[in-house]
Amino acid sequence: MITRRRGSKQPFIRESVVKRFEKICGFLGKNGDRFVTAGFADLQQHRVRQNSGVRAVAVKGRPWDMVERVVEQVAHRMERRVR
Repeated sequence: MITRRRGSKQPFIRESVVKRFEKICGFLGKNGDRFVTAGFADLQQHRVRQNSGVRAVAVKGRPWDMVERVVEQVAHRMERRVR
């Protein structure tokens, strides 16, 4: 992905995204009995499970959380352009 980036800007790690990712990983780890997850090592098994007729249910978030993320992304992009 990094090699296909547009422009010559260096990749920038946003700490808020890292924290959000770690938070969801922790939540899924603690609630393994409620959610089916797969790592890269499990992808082949996941394909088999996917074709077995078992239907996955998407986890839905709160609309306000989505608005907050979008505002955060816009603010970040505007800040990066000013620099």
